[in-house]
Amino acid sequence: MSGTEHPNGNDANGKSGLGVQAYRWIVAGGMALLVLLSQRTLATLDDTTAAVRSLQAQVAAMQGATESRLNAHSQRLDTADRRNDAQDVKIDGLWQRLWSPIPTTRTP
Repeated sequence: MSGTEHPNGNDANGKSGLGVQAYRWIVAGGMALLVLLSQRTLATLDDTTAAVRSLQAQVAAMQGATESRLNAHSQRLDTADRRNDAQDVKIDGLWQRLWSPIPTTRTP
């Protein structure tokens, strides 16, 4: 260090040294870069949030449609079960009539 330089990098006339100036430029550039990267990150986060909300709405719509289809299918199955049960009762009645003993009738 020469006799005219201070420890903070300024000489006796108040001028900064080249190393200090470079450091200041690097810090300023780094800060600007950090700001730009932060803005880009926030923009990406906003886009992602919008996409997630859109997907949530689509999933909710698909769930509603799926539940509706499942309910309709369940109702069709219940109707078919009731119809099959009624047919089983008729078939059982016919089998009983077919295999029941013939009543004897007396002829006068």
